Amino acid sequence: MRFLFTLHNFFPERIYGAETVAMQEMRDLLKRGHEVGLFYSCNTPAPSEQLTENSLEGLELFRVEFIKTKAQVLLSVWKPHITRRFAEVVDGFAPDVVVFHHLVRLSLDLPSVGWRRKIPMVYYLHDFYPICPSYSLFQADGEVCSGPGLLKCARCLYASRFDRGTEVCSPVFVAALPFLLLRNQLRKHLEERIDLFVSPSMFLIEEMKRQGFVAKGSVIIPYGADMVHSININKPIPTNTIRFGYLGNTTVRKKGLDVLVKAFHGHLGDSLVIRGFPDKQAMKTFKQTFPDLRASLEVFDRDKKSFYNNVDVAIVPSIWYENQPAVIIEAFSFGKPVICSDLGGMAEMVKHHAWGLLYKAGDADDLRAKVEYLLNNPTEVVRLSSSVPCWPTVEENVDKLIEAVAGILASTSARPCCNGSDLALE
Repeated sequence: MRFLFTLHNFFPERIYGAETVAMQEMRDLLKRGHEVGLFYSCNTPAPSEQLTENSLEGLELFRVEFIKTKAQVLLSVWKPHITRRFAEVVDGFAPDVVVFHHLVRLSLDLPSVGWRRKIPMVYYLHDFYPICPSYSLFQADGEVCSGPGLLKCARCLYASRFDRGTEVCSPVFVAALPFLLLRNQLRKHLEERIDLFVSPSMFLIEEMKRQGFVAKGSVIIPYGADMVHSININKPIPTNTIRFGYLGNTTVRKKGLDVLVKAFHGHLGDSLVIRGFPDKQAMKTFKQTFPDLRASLEVFDRDKKSFYNNVDVAIVPSIWYENQPAVIIEAFSFGKPVICSDLGGMAEMVKHHAWGLLYKAGDADDLRAKVEYLLNNPTEVVRLSSSVPCWPTVEENVDKLIEAVAGILASTSARPCCNGSDLALE
């Protein structure tokens, strides 16, 4: 089959969760002999050496550029020139199926192109982008959003992008309103025109439904564990000292680093490793911000094995609705139990007192209590580690994707064409 993927970001930029999942799938499909194309947004061409290093030779690339601006999430609502370019790519590449891994930096009406041509379309729900312009349902004030609303979203976007208060009536704030109205209309098109929504967690589908977005055709396919990491490292766990580790973004508030720091104040900090700083300067700034923290700090490194070889328990302190964090899958792949917030897909992945511990999101005292419990009962770490689940591999999940695509090929051939109400002209 011929698969056309979409992404909002790609090499040479730093790769995050959605990009990693898409790359794993594209790599496996290429290995199986399928033809794969990628329509993506990036201002710099992907270096051929990075494609080779990631076993993506043969991937056909279609790149479009974007304007770097704080208002990108609004501009991404509707970009007719991007839609026209996508239509050209679809007509030239002639895919059997289009797999949307993200539409930010692109245009929310790209599915209209596939709809007109009766091409089966799959949309991956990596986050809450269809209902939340900021993707995460995480408000500028640091609280989880109870539900979207026109003025509410405009205030939140203005506050988070321009670092201003939410009670404003500036030209930028007012200009956001028509974009958000249009966004609501295009969101309905997504619901109507996508043939299959794929989510790694049931929580995300249920939360989207609760907030008014009904993914009628949906399937749960967990993110796959990369075979490179899918070998449990069952080294003996020292009972005299347990090491805890955080691996991830160190600059984003919703990741809960402030909760982690509070929980590990004092002597507990000696048992903590934090890896993910973009450079030594960022690490220095962090030390200045939290001078009393005694944790070991490390810059970002793609070598995950060196991190997991030196920790016994992984910690994910996020204070937003994480869908299915790659760091938890990686921890499982290396045989490590996880302590995480009792929110979203995280609580769906980690079974309390079976192969990890859950604590009340945002509660540093509760997190500290869970850490002290394991320090005082080190044999519990051994027990939790022995129960870590064997996570599905990328290959197994691509099998499910191909099966799902085969199931919608016949039904899309009989569906009616678009009624002509689309905004973009190809």
